[in-house]
Amino acid sequence: MKNRVPNPPTSVNTEEGFAVPLAMGMGAIVLLVGLSMIIRSQNDRVIAIEQSQATSSYAVAEGGMARSLGYLNGNYQPFLQYSYDPIKVGGKTYLGPDGISNNGDEETTAVDQWTNLPNPPPCFDPSGFASVLLRGVIGPGAVNNYKLLAYRYNSGQGTLLIKGSEVNPKATTILQQKMAILPQTANTSANFPGLLATDINLDNNDVLGTVSGNVICTNLANCSIPNNSTNCVNGQPTLPALLNAIGAGPNGVVQGRIYVRSVTWPPLPTAPAGTLSLGIISDNMTLPRPGDTPDSSGKYNYSVSKIDLKGTETLTINTTGTPPTPVNLFVSGDITMSGSAGIRHASPDAGNFRIYGNPMDPSNSTPDQTFVINGGASSTNVFIYAPDADIGINGGSSDPDLSGAIWAKTWHLNVGSSSNNAEISVPDDMPQQVADLYTNNFVIGSQTASVTTWQKRPDPEAN
Repeated sequence: MKNRVPNPPTSVNTEEGFAVPLAMGMGAIVLLVGLSMIIRSQNDRVIAIEQSQATSSYAVAEGGMARSLGYLNGNYQPFLQYSYDPIKVGGKTYLGPDGISNNGDEETTAVDQWTNLPNPPPCFDPSGFASVLLRGVIGPGAVNNYKLLAYRYNSGQGTLLIKGSEVNPKATTILQQKMAILPQTANTSANFPGLLATDINLDNNDVLGTVSGNVICTNLANCSIPNNSTNCVNGQPTLPALLNAIGAGPNGVVQGRIYVRSVTWPPLPTAPAGTLSLGIISDNMTLPRPGDTPDSSGKYNYSVSKIDLKGTETLTINTTGTPPTPVNLFVSGDITMSGSAGIRHASPDAGNFRIYGNPMDPSNSTPDQTFVINGGASSTNVFIYAPDADIGINGGSSDPDLSGAIWAKTWHLNVGSSSNNAEISVPDDMPQQVADLYTNNFVIGSQTASVTTWQKRPDPEAN
Protein backbone atom coordinates (compact mmCIF):
# COMPACT_ATOMS: atom_id res chain seq x y z
CA MET A 1 0.00 0.00 0.00
CA LYS A 2 1.48 3.18 -1.10
CA ASN A 3 1.72 6.11 1.10
CA ARG A 4 -0.28 9.06 -0.37
CA VAL A 5 1.62 12.29 -0.49
CA PRO A 6 -0.70 15.21 0.21
CA ASN A 7 -0.75 18.00 -2.41
CA PRO A 8 0.81 21.27 -1.26
CA PRO A 9 -1.72 23.91 -0.27
CA THR A 10 -2.55 26.50 -2.96
CA SER A 11 -2.64 30.30 -2.42
CA VAL A 12 -5.76 30.93 -4.46
CA ASN A 13 -7.90 31.87 -1.53
CA THR A 14 -5.16 34.06 -0.15
CA GLU A 15 -4.72 35.95 -3.48
CA GLU A 16 -8.44 36.37 -3.85
CA GLY A 17 -8.54 37.89 -0.42
CA PHE A 18 -6.06 40.62 -1.45
CA ALA A 19 -7.39 41.26 -5.00
CA VAL A 20 -10.86 42.30 -4.03
CA PRO A 21 -9.85 45.14 -1.67
CA LEU A 22 -7.17 46.19 -4.15
CA ALA A 23 -9.67 46.37 -6.98
CA MET A 24 -12.12 48.28 -4.84
CA GLY A 25 -9.37 50.70 -3.78
CA MET A 26 -8.26 51.26 -7.34
CA GLY A 27 -11.88 51.81 -8.37
CA ALA A 28 -12.34 54.32 -5.61
CA ILE A 29 -9.21 56.15 -6.71
CA VAL A 30 -10.37 56.19 -10.34
CA LEU A 31 -13.78 57.40 -9.18
CA LEU A 32 -12.23 60.16 -7.08
CA VAL A 33 -9.98 61.19 -9.94
CA GLY A 34 -12.97 61.20 -12.27
CA LEU A 35 -15.06 63.23 -9.87
CA SER A 36 -12.17 65.61 -9.34
CA MET A 37 -11.79 66.07 -13.09
CA ILE A 38 -15.51 66.59 -13.47
CA ILE A 39 -15.55 69.15 -10.66
CA ARG A 40 -12.45 70.85 -12.05
CA SER A 41 -13.94 70.85 -15.53
CA GLN A 42 -17.14 72.31 -14.14
CA ASN A 43 -15.17 74.97 -12.25
CA ASP A 44 -13.14 75.73 -15.36
CA ARG A 45 -16.37 76.04 -17.30
CA VAL A 46 -17.84 78.39 -14.70
CA ILE A 47 -14.63 80.43 -14.66
CA ALA A 48 -14.58 80.53 -18.45
CA ILE A 49 -18.21 81.67 -18.52
CA GLU A 50 -17.54 84.32 -15.89
CA GLN A 51 -14.45 85.50 -17.76
CA SER A 52 -16.43 85.60 -20.99
CA GLN A 53 -19.23 87.55 -19.32
CA ALA A 54 -16.72 89.88 -17.66
CA THR A 55 -15.09 90.49 -21.04
CA SER A 56 -18.51 91.03 -22.57
CA SER A 57 -19.56 93.49 -19.84
CA TYR A 58 -16.28 95.35 -20.33
CA ALA A 59 -16.96 95.63 -24.06
CA VAL A 60 -20.51 96.79 -23.32
CA ALA A 61 -19.22 99.46 -20.93
CA GLU A 62 -16.72 100.66 -23.52
CA GLY A 63 -19.44 100.75 -26.16
CA GLY A 64 -21.73 102.64 -23.78
CA MET A 65 -18.95 105.13 -23.07
CA ALA A 66 -18.36 105.71 -26.78
CA ARG A 67 -22.07 106.09 -27.54
CA SER A 68 -22.64 108.47 -24.62
CA LEU A 69 -19.73 110.63 -25.74
CA GLY A 70 -21.17 110.62 -29.24
CA TYR A 71 -24.47 112.01 -27.94
CA LEU A 72 -22.74 114.55 -25.68
CA ASN A 73 -20.54 115.80 -28.51
CA GLY A 74 -23.53 115.97 -30.85
CA ASN A 75 -26.99 117.35 -30.25
CA TYR A 76 -26.60 117.06 -26.46
CA GLN A 77 -23.38 119.14 -26.31
CA PRO A 78 -24.96 121.74 -23.94
CA PHE A 79 -25.06 118.99 -21.28
CA LEU A 80 -21.26 118.93 -21.08
CA GLN A 81 -21.14 122.02 -18.87
CA TYR A 82 -23.78 120.80 -16.42
CA SER A 83 -23.87 117.94 -13.90
CA TYR A 84 -26.09 114.90 -13.51
CA ASP A 85 -25.50 112.83 -10.37
CA PRO A 86 -28.63 111.06 -9.08
CA ILE A 87 -29.12 109.13 -5.84
CA LYS A 88 -27.98 105.50 -5.88
CA VAL A 89 -29.02 102.63 -3.63
CA GLY A 90 -27.92 103.66 -0.18
CA GLY A 91 -29.16 107.23 -0.44
CA LYS A 92 -26.12 109.03 -1.87
CA THR A 93 -24.93 110.32 -5.25
CA TYR A 94 -22.62 108.26 -7.43
CA LEU A 95 -19.67 110.62 -7.91
CA GLY A 96 -19.84 113.54 -5.53
CA PRO A 97 -18.12 116.91 -6.06
CA ASP A 98 -14.67 115.41 -6.66
CA GLY A 99 -15.99 113.29 -9.55
CA ILE A 100 -14.68 109.99 -8.15
CA SER A 101 -17.06 107.17 -7.29
CA ASN A 102 -16.93 105.61 -3.82
CA ASN A 103 -14.61 108.32 -2.57
CA GLY A 104 -16.57 109.38 0.50
CA ASP A 105 -17.78 112.83 -0.54
CA GLU A 106 -21.05 111.73 -2.16
CA GLU A 107 -24.06 113.90 -1.27
CA THR A 108 -27.45 112.88 0.02
CA THR A 109 -29.19 115.27 -2.39
CA ALA A 110 -29.31 114.50 -6.11
CA VAL A 111 -27.62 116.87 -8.54
CA ASP A 112 -29.68 117.09 -11.74
CA GLN A 113 -28.96 120.06 -13.99
CA TRP A 114 -29.81 118.12 -17.14
CA THR A 115 -33.58 117.83 -16.74
CA ASN A 116 -34.10 121.62 -16.53
CA LEU A 117 -31.25 122.61 -18.81
CA PRO A 118 -31.19 126.29 -19.94
CA ASN A 119 -31.64 126.53 -23.72
CA PRO A 120 -32.07 122.77 -24.27
CA PRO A 121 -31.22 121.43 -27.73
CA PRO A 122 -33.85 120.48 -30.32
CA CYS A 123 -35.48 117.08 -29.80
CA PHE A 124 -34.79 117.21 -26.05
CA ASP A 125 -37.62 115.79 -23.98
CA PRO A 126 -37.00 116.05 -20.21
CA SER A 127 -39.54 113.30 -19.59
CA GLY A 128 -38.02 110.89 -22.10
CA PHE A 129 -34.36 111.69 -22.54
CA ALA A 130 -33.44 108.90 -20.09
CA SER A 131 -34.32 106.29 -22.70
CA VAL A 132 -31.96 107.97 -25.17
CA LEU A 133 -29.02 109.22 -23.16
CA LEU A 134 -29.05 107.38 -19.84
CA ARG A 135 -29.36 103.79 -21.03
CA GLY A 136 -29.05 101.70 -24.15
CA VAL A 137 -28.24 98.36 -25.74
CA ILE A 138 -24.88 97.38 -27.21
CA GLY A 139 -24.75 94.35 -29.49
CA PRO A 140 -27.55 92.17 -30.83
CA GLY A 141 -30.52 91.37 -28.68
CA ALA A 142 -31.43 92.98 -25.40
CA VAL A 143 -28.89 91.31 -23.13
CA ASN A 144 -25.90 93.60 -23.43
CA ASN A 145 -26.99 96.70 -21.54
CA TYR A 146 -25.25 99.84 -20.38
CA LYS A 147 -26.27 102.73 -18.15
CA LEU A 148 -24.96 106.25 -17.77
CA LEU A 149 -24.82 106.40 -14.00
CA ALA A 150 -23.57 109.96 -13.51
CA TYR A 151 -21.71 112.90 -15.01
CA ARG A 152 -19.96 115.72 -13.18
CA TYR A 153 -18.67 119.00 -14.65
CA ASN A 154 -16.27 121.22 -12.76
CA SER A 155 -13.94 123.96 -14.04
CA GLY A 156 -13.40 122.66 -17.55
CA GLN A 157 -13.30 118.98 -16.51
CA GLY A 158 -16.01 116.38 -17.04
CA THR A 159 -16.27 112.94 -15.42
CA LEU A 160 -18.47 110.25 -16.95
CA LEU A 161 -19.45 107.04 -15.11
CA ILE A 162 -20.76 104.15 -17.24
CA LYS A 163 -21.93 100.68 -16.20
CA GLY A 164 -21.92 97.76 -18.61
CA SER A 165 -23.54 94.41 -17.71
CA GLU A 166 -24.15 90.97 -19.21
CA VAL A 167 -26.86 88.34 -18.55
CA ASN A 168 -25.33 87.39 -15.22
CA PRO A 169 -25.98 90.25 -12.79
CA LYS A 170 -22.50 89.66 -11.33
CA ALA A 171 -20.85 90.32 -14.70
CA THR A 172 -20.61 94.10 -14.58
CA THR A 173 -17.92 96.62 -15.48
CA ILE A 174 -17.81 100.20 -14.25
CA LEU A 175 -15.75 102.63 -16.32
CA GLN A 176 -14.93 106.14 -15.18
CA GLN A 177 -13.45 108.67 -17.59
CA LYS A 178 -12.32 112.18 -16.76
CA MET A 179 -11.66 114.52 -19.69
CA ALA A 180 -11.18 118.13 -20.60
CA ILE A 181 -14.28 120.00 -21.80
CA LEU A 182 -13.36 122.64 -24.36
CA PRO A 183 -15.41 125.24 -26.26
CA GLN A 184 -16.29 124.65 -29.89
CA THR A 185 -14.96 127.84 -31.42
CA ALA A 186 -15.78 129.21 -34.84
CA ASN A 187 -12.12 129.35 -35.86
CA THR A 188 -12.39 125.81 -37.21
CA SER A 189 -14.10 125.18 -40.52
CA ALA A 190 -16.55 122.60 -39.15
CA ASN A 191 -17.92 125.19 -36.69
CA PHE A 192 -17.72 128.36 -38.77
CA PRO A 193 -21.12 129.76 -39.80
CA GLY A 194 -21.23 130.83 -43.42
CA LEU A 195 -24.78 131.98 -42.64
CA LEU A 196 -25.67 133.00 -39.08
CA ALA A 197 -29.02 134.48 -38.07
CA THR A 198 -31.71 134.42 -35.41
CA ASP A 199 -34.28 133.51 -38.07
CA ILE A 200 -33.68 131.99 -41.50
CA ASN A 201 -36.01 131.57 -44.45
CA LEU A 202 -33.64 129.90 -46.88
CA ASP A 203 -36.31 129.04 -49.43
CA ASN A 204 -34.53 127.98 -52.64
CA ASN A 205 -31.32 129.87 -51.89
CA ASP A 206 -28.09 127.90 -51.54
CA VAL A 207 -25.26 127.97 -49.02
CA LEU A 208 -22.32 126.33 -50.74
CA GLY A 209 -19.05 125.08 -49.30
CA THR A 210 -18.62 121.56 -47.93
CA VAL A 211 -15.92 122.75 -45.49
CA SER A 212 -17.20 126.08 -44.11
CA GLY A 213 -20.66 126.37 -45.66
CA ASN A 214 -22.44 125.82 -42.35
CA VAL A 215 -25.73 127.43 -41.27
CA ILE A 216 -26.54 128.34 -37.66
CA CYS A 217 -29.94 129.54 -36.50
CA THR A 218 -29.56 130.92 -32.97
CA ASN A 219 -33.22 131.26 -32.00
CA LEU A 220 -34.75 127.86 -31.26
CA ALA A 221 -38.26 129.34 -31.27
CA ASN A 222 -37.87 130.83 -34.76
CA CYS A 223 -36.21 127.71 -36.18
CA SER A 224 -38.35 125.26 -34.26
CA ILE A 225 -38.22 121.49 -34.63
CA PRO A 226 -41.34 119.75 -33.29
CA ASN A 227 -40.33 116.83 -31.11
CA ASN A 228 -41.88 113.81 -32.79
CA SER A 229 -40.76 110.55 -34.38
CA THR A 230 -40.60 112.16 -37.81
CA ASN A 231 -38.25 114.96 -36.83
CA CYS A 232 -36.26 113.31 -34.04
CA VAL A 233 -34.47 109.95 -34.02
CA ASN A 234 -32.64 108.89 -30.86
CA GLY A 235 -32.83 112.43 -29.58
CA GLN A 236 -31.18 113.87 -32.70
CA PRO A 237 -32.89 116.06 -35.31
CA THR A 238 -33.02 114.52 -38.77
CA LEU A 239 -31.63 116.37 -41.80
CA PRO A 240 -35.11 116.97 -43.25
CA ALA A 241 -36.15 118.46 -39.88
CA LEU A 242 -33.13 120.79 -39.86
CA LEU A 243 -33.78 121.88 -43.44
CA ASN A 244 -37.40 122.54 -42.59
CA ALA A 245 -36.36 124.53 -39.49
CA ILE A 246 -34.42 127.01 -41.63
CA GLY A 247 -37.20 127.22 -44.22
CA ALA A 248 -35.36 125.43 -47.01
CA GLY A 249 -37.41 124.96 -50.16
CA PRO A 250 -37.33 121.95 -52.48
CA ASN A 251 -34.32 123.37 -54.32
CA GLY A 252 -32.55 124.94 -51.34
CA VAL A 253 -29.10 123.46 -50.70
CA VAL A 254 -26.83 123.57 -47.66
CA GLN A 255 -23.54 121.82 -48.33
CA GLY A 256 -22.23 122.18 -44.78
CA ARG A 257 -23.84 121.42 -41.45
CA ILE A 258 -27.01 122.91 -40.01
CA TYR A 259 -27.13 123.86 -36.34
CA VAL A 260 -30.12 125.10 -34.35
CA ARG A 261 -28.64 126.24 -31.06
CA SER A 262 -28.28 129.25 -28.82
CA VAL A 263 -24.88 130.94 -29.14
CA THR A 264 -23.25 134.09 -27.85
CA TRP A 265 -22.44 136.33 -30.79
CA PRO A 266 -18.98 137.92 -30.94
CA PRO A 267 -18.67 141.67 -30.27
CA LEU A 268 -19.61 143.88 -33.22
CA PRO A 269 -16.74 146.17 -34.29
CA THR A 270 -17.47 149.89 -34.12
CA ALA A 271 -16.10 152.64 -36.28
CA PRO A 272 -12.68 153.64 -34.94
CA ALA A 273 -11.43 157.17 -34.52
CA GLY A 274 -10.48 158.72 -37.84
CA THR A 275 -13.19 156.88 -39.81
CA LEU A 276 -14.00 158.71 -43.05
CA SER A 277 -17.64 159.74 -43.50
CA LEU A 278 -19.24 159.08 -46.90
CA GLY A 279 -22.88 159.86 -46.11
CA ILE A 280 -25.22 158.35 -48.71
CA ILE A 281 -23.72 156.33 -51.56
CA SER A 282 -26.07 156.71 -54.54
CA ASP A 283 -23.77 156.80 -57.54
CA ASN A 284 -20.76 155.04 -59.01
CA MET A 285 -17.89 155.02 -56.54
CA THR A 286 -14.59 153.23 -56.09
CA LEU A 287 -13.04 152.71 -52.66
CA PRO A 288 -10.52 153.55 -51.46
CA ARG A 289 -10.52 156.95 -53.15
CA PRO A 290 -7.33 158.80 -54.05
CA GLY A 291 -6.21 160.71 -51.00
CA ASP A 292 -8.03 158.53 -48.45
CA THR A 293 -5.86 157.58 -45.49
CA PRO A 294 -5.83 154.11 -43.91
CA ASP A 295 -5.57 153.53 -40.17
CA SER A 296 -2.42 152.33 -38.46
CA SER A 297 -3.14 148.71 -39.46
CA GLY A 298 -3.57 149.58 -43.13
CA LYS A 299 -7.37 149.36 -43.20
CA TYR A 300 -9.63 151.94 -44.85
CA ASN A 301 -12.64 152.66 -42.60
CA TYR A 302 -15.76 154.44 -43.89
CA SER A 303 -19.02 155.37 -42.17
CA VAL A 304 -22.04 155.22 -44.49
CA SER A 305 -25.56 156.40 -43.68
CA LYS A 306 -27.18 154.59 -46.61
CA ILE A 307 -26.43 152.81 -49.88
CA ASP A 308 -29.02 153.30 -52.64
CA LEU A 309 -27.91 152.17 -56.10
CA LYS A 310 -30.04 151.95 -59.26
CA GLY A 311 -29.63 150.91 -62.87
CA THR A 312 -25.97 150.14 -63.50
CA GLU A 313 -24.59 152.15 -60.57
CA THR A 314 -21.81 150.23 -58.90
CA LEU A 315 -19.82 150.50 -55.72
CA THR A 316 -16.43 149.05 -56.58
CA ILE A 317 -14.11 147.89 -53.84
CA ASN A 318 -10.43 147.68 -54.70
CA THR A 319 -8.31 145.90 -52.12
CA THR A 320 -5.52 144.83 -54.43
CA GLY A 321 -2.07 145.87 -53.50
CA THR A 322 1.03 144.66 -51.72
CA PRO A 323 0.11 144.26 -48.96
CA PRO A 324 -3.67 144.24 -49.56
CA THR A 325 -5.67 147.31 -48.55
CA PRO A 326 -8.72 146.07 -46.56
CA VAL A 327 -11.92 148.15 -46.67
CA ASN A 328 -14.51 148.33 -43.86
CA LEU A 329 -17.92 149.96 -44.29
CA PHE A 330 -19.87 150.89 -41.14
CA VAL A 331 -23.43 151.23 -42.45
CA SER A 332 -26.10 152.79 -40.19
CA GLY A 333 -29.01 152.72 -42.68
CA ASP A 334 -30.29 150.40 -45.39
CA ILE A 335 -28.62 148.94 -48.46
CA THR A 336 -30.93 148.81 -51.47
CA MET A 337 -30.10 148.10 -55.10
CA SER A 338 -32.25 147.74 -58.17
CA GLY A 339 -31.70 146.83 -61.78
CA SER A 340 -28.19 145.52 -62.32
CA ALA A 341 -26.67 147.80 -59.71
CA GLY A 342 -24.35 146.12 -57.27
CA ILE A 343 -21.43 146.10 -54.90
CA ARG A 344 -18.43 144.41 -56.48
CA HIS A 345 -15.23 143.35 -54.90
CA ALA A 346 -12.90 141.77 -57.43
CA SER A 347 -10.45 140.26 -54.93
CA PRO A 348 -11.19 136.65 -53.97
CA ASP A 349 -10.28 137.39 -50.33
CA ALA A 350 -13.69 138.19 -48.85
CA GLY A 351 -12.13 138.98 -45.50
CA ASN A 352 -10.57 142.15 -46.94
CA PHE A 353 -14.00 143.71 -47.57
CA ARG A 354 -16.38 143.89 -44.64
CA ILE A 355 -19.75 145.53 -44.06
CA TYR A 356 -20.76 146.15 -40.46
CA GLY A 357 -24.33 147.11 -39.53
CA ASN A 358 -25.95 148.27 -36.31
CA PRO A 359 -25.83 146.40 -33.01
CA MET A 360 -28.64 143.99 -32.25
CA ASP A 361 -31.70 145.54 -30.62
CA PRO A 362 -32.75 142.99 -27.97
CA SER A 363 -36.02 144.84 -27.26
CA ASN A 364 -37.27 144.54 -30.84
CA SER A 365 -37.50 141.27 -32.74
CA THR A 366 -38.08 143.15 -36.01
CA PRO A 367 -34.88 144.07 -37.92
CA ASP A 368 -34.12 147.79 -38.02
CA GLN A 369 -32.04 147.55 -41.20
CA THR A 370 -32.52 145.88 -44.58
CA PHE A 371 -29.64 144.86 -46.84
CA VAL A 372 -30.53 143.70 -50.35
CA ILE A 373 -27.42 142.45 -52.12
CA ASN A 374 -27.69 142.19 -55.87
CA GLY A 375 -25.59 139.60 -57.61
CA GLY A 376 -25.00 141.95 -60.51
CA ALA A 377 -22.62 140.97 -63.25
CA SER A 378 -19.87 139.67 -61.01
CA SER A 379 -19.37 138.02 -57.67
CA THR A 380 -19.29 140.11 -54.51
CA ASN A 381 -16.59 138.87 -52.15
CA VAL A 382 -17.59 140.21 -48.75
CA PHE A 383 -18.07 139.46 -45.08
CA ILE A 384 -21.26 141.04 -43.69
CA TYR A 385 -21.91 141.32 -39.97
CA ALA A 386 -25.18 143.14 -39.36
CA PRO A 387 -26.91 141.74 -36.24
CA ASP A 388 -29.96 144.02 -36.60
CA ALA A 389 -30.51 143.63 -40.35
CA ASP A 390 -32.71 141.51 -42.59
CA ILE A 391 -30.49 140.47 -45.50
CA GLY A 392 -31.27 138.78 -48.78
CA ILE A 393 -29.96 138.37 -52.32
CA ASN A 394 -32.20 139.93 -54.92
CA GLY A 395 -32.54 137.85 -58.06
CA GLY A 396 -29.21 136.22 -58.58
CA SER A 397 -27.31 136.36 -61.83
CA SER A 398 -23.78 135.36 -60.90
CA ASP A 399 -22.29 132.03 -59.93
CA PRO A 400 -22.06 132.51 -57.04
CA ASP A 401 -23.82 135.78 -56.22
CA LEU A 402 -21.85 136.27 -53.07
CA SER A 403 -18.60 134.70 -51.96
CA GLY A 404 -17.94 135.11 -48.26
CA ALA A 405 -20.18 134.91 -45.19
CA ILE A 406 -23.23 136.68 -43.75
CA TRP A 407 -24.09 137.12 -40.07
CA ALA A 408 -27.43 138.91 -39.72
CA LYS A 409 -30.50 139.18 -37.55
CA THR A 410 -32.61 137.48 -40.21
CA TRP A 411 -32.02 136.01 -43.62
CA HIS A 412 -34.55 136.57 -46.39
CA LEU A 413 -37.35 137.32 -43.98
CA ASN A 414 -38.82 140.25 -45.94
CA VAL A 415 -36.16 141.08 -48.53
CA GLY A 416 -34.36 139.24 -51.28
CA SER A 417 -35.47 136.61 -53.72
CA SER A 418 -36.51 132.97 -53.35
CA SER A 419 -34.73 132.21 -56.61
CA ASN A 420 -32.60 129.07 -56.79
CA ASN A 421 -29.98 131.29 -58.47
CA ALA A 422 -29.29 133.13 -55.19
CA GLU A 423 -26.13 131.60 -53.73
CA ILE A 424 -23.70 132.23 -50.91
CA SER A 425 -20.41 130.43 -51.49
CA VAL A 426 -18.30 130.19 -48.33
CA PRO A 427 -14.54 129.80 -48.98
CA ASP A 428 -12.82 126.95 -47.15
CA ASP A 429 -10.47 129.39 -45.42
CA MET A 430 -13.18 131.88 -44.42
CA PRO A 431 -12.57 131.25 -40.68
CA GLN A 432 -8.97 132.35 -41.15
CA GLN A 433 -9.92 135.37 -43.26
CA VAL A 434 -11.95 136.90 -40.42
CA ALA A 435 -10.21 135.28 -37.43
CA ASP A 436 -9.16 138.68 -36.07
CA LEU A 437 -12.85 139.46 -35.46
CA TYR A 438 -13.51 136.82 -32.84
CA THR A 439 -10.28 134.87 -32.12
CA ASN A 440 -11.48 132.25 -29.59
CA ASN A 441 -14.41 134.25 -28.22
CA PHE A 442 -17.07 133.00 -30.62
CA VAL A 443 -18.26 129.74 -29.10
CA ILE A 444 -21.01 127.65 -30.69
CA GLY A 445 -20.93 124.80 -28.18
CA SER A 446 -18.79 122.45 -26.10
CA GLN A 447 -16.79 119.32 -26.89
CA THR A 448 -14.80 116.67 -25.07
CA ALA A 449 -11.03 116.74 -25.51
CA SER A 450 -8.06 114.89 -24.02
CA VAL A 451 -8.72 112.16 -21.47
CA THR A 452 -6.94 112.87 -18.19
CA THR A 453 -7.87 109.66 -16.32
CA TRP A 454 -9.55 106.42 -17.37
CA GLN A 455 -10.10 103.54 -14.96
CA LYS A 456 -12.28 100.67 -13.84
CA ARG A 457 -14.14 101.32 -10.61
CA PRO A 458 -16.05 99.20 -8.08
CA ASP A 459 -19.76 98.89 -8.75
CA PRO A 460 -21.38 101.68 -6.69
CA GLU A 461 -24.75 99.99 -6.99
CA ALA A 462 -23.40 96.91 -5.20
CA ASN A 463 -22.89 98.82 -1.94
